[in-house]
Amino acid sequence: MNYREQFLNECRSYAGDLKGLSVLVVGCGRGLDCMPFAQEGAVVTGLDIREDIGSAFPKARYCRASIEDSGLPGDQFDLVFCVATMERVYGIERAFAEMVRLVRPGGLVYSVAAPLWNSRRGHHMDCLNPFPWIHLRMSRVQIIELAKRRGITHNGIAMQDAVEYLFNSKALNRAPASRYIEACRRLPVAETQRNDLWQDGAEELTAEIAQELKHYSREELLATSHTLVARK
Repeated sequence: MNYREQFLNECRSYAGDLKGLSVLVVGCGRGLDCMPFAQEGAVVTGLDIREDIGSAFPKARYCRASIEDSGLPGDQFDLVFCVATMERVYGIERAFAEMVRLVRPGGLVYSVAAPLWNSRRGHHMDCLNPFPWIHLRMSRVQIIELAKRRGITHNGIAMQDAVEYLFNSKALNRAPASRYIEACRRLPVAETQRNDLWQDGAEELTAEIAQELKHYSREELLATSHTLVARK
């Protein structure tokens, strides 16, 4: 089971039978994330900013827009599903509010953001996984020098370019975990079933690393993902 199937199953445990539901998939990419909902009989709309939106799965409706301001009519979806997207959205507060606006009264918002920037894998680069929190502990130059010494590459991309992307790209919001929690506390919903952080990596947070990162709280460093489950 891949991570998207895992989250789909968890979402289903809150939403129930998906057949006949109107579903918005936020951050749908080329459309493959829309497929399982369509296969279960949902009426699916995919939302993303990328140019090739929906190119891999044409059997859904698509809207090329940001979840910060989609331009779609409100109160129309039974379910808003968003996985591995919010960590790439700068206007976190606007995005969560937009999800709530789009879902109908009684409908469900299910969102999981991961990995969060201040977590051990917040660099989003698998080649750096052996060095937990390296993006918080080292500068760009230090990471590039480490990569050269260790022969580390990133999917065939020069590490200098990869590290530049890591620190300067607008593709990652680099937001602290606490911002997700605070943003969701103020949402106009009838019930918040979850607004929490999954923590992981305590075994890698050695005393030495903790001292290096002493200006971060332990909770912040171990907060790997944020989950929101709310009914409007």
